[in-house]
Amino acid sequence: MPEVDAAQTAWEKTAAAGGEKKIEWAALDSTEMKSAGGATLSKRDDKSIVAAGANAIDVSWLLAANAASYRVYRTLDAGGDKPISGLTRERESNPFLGVRGVRLSLRRPEILMTQLRALARAAVDGNVKVMVPMVTLPDELTQCRAMLAQAVRDLLADGVPAKPPPLGMMVEVPAAALSIDAFDADFYSIGSNDLLQYLMAASRDEPELSALASPGPAFWRVVREMAQHGRRVQREVSLCGDLASDIRYVPELMRCGLRTLSVAPAALAAVKATVRRT
Repeated sequence: MPEVDAAQTAWEKTAAAGGEKKIEWAALDSTEMKSAGGATLSKRDDKSIVAAGANAIDVSWLLAANAASYRVYRTLDAGGDKPISGLTRERESNPFLGVRGVRLSLRRPEILMTQLRALARAAVDGNVKVMVPMVTLPDELTQCRAMLAQAVRDLLADGVPAKPPPLGMMVEVPAAALSIDAFDADFYSIGSNDLLQYLMAASRDEPELSALASPGPAFWRVVREMAQHGRRVQREVSLCGDLASDIRYVPELMRCGLRTLSVAPAALAAVKATVRRT
C-alpha cells in the first residue's frame, strides 16, 4: 500500500483575524494514491490521465475533487518505505537515503511530465497546488519548474487549456531546510517524519531509538527558522507528518509561527480544540 495517511488528509489553516482564529479547509492528495488500474509506468498523457507509478489519475477526478479552498497534489513520492515494482530500485543498501522522491522523478522524466501535464490542465478549473517531495538542491526544484512550464506550453500548443499551478516543495532534508532561501518555491511543507529522523540520524522505526524520535531543540529551531523565512518572503509554510496530528506538539508548532498543519482526519477534532485553546 502507498502512504495511507496522504489519501484523505485535511489541512487546517489558522490565522489571527480580529482577535479570533479563522479556520479554512483544503485537502492534500498524493498522485500515487488514486488508482484507475492498468496504467503502465511509461503511459503517455492522453489529455485525460496522469500516470503515477502503477496507478493513474483521471483529470476529470482532479477537477471534481477541487471543492475545497485549495487542493495540494504531491508528485510521485516513490522509494524509501513506498517502493513501486518496476520503478523504484531494488535492493538499495539504504532506500531512505537513496533514489526516492524527486530524485527518482527526475531520472524518469516521462512519468513526472505526465503528472505535470494533468495537473496543469486541472489548474484551469480548480484551485490546485503542486508539491515536490524530497527536494535537496535548488536545481531539483528548478528542473521541475522548467518541466511544468514546458508542460503548459505543449498543452497550449495542442489547443488544450492549461496554466501553471503554484509549485512548492517538501522540506524533509536538513540541507534544504538550512538553505531554504536558495529555493524558488511558491510554498513550503515541512515533512516532519523524515526531517526529524534525518536531523537525529535515527530511524523512526527502530524501537531502541525511540528516545530520539521526539522533537528536540534542533528540530524546533529548524521549524522556527522556516516559519520566519515564510513570513519574510510572504509564502506559506505548513507542516505535515505525525507531529501535526499530535496535540502534545501543536501548541509548540504554533509558537514557532506555523499556521497551517496537515492533520489526519481522526485527529481533526482534537487538533481544532487545541488550536482554539492556544
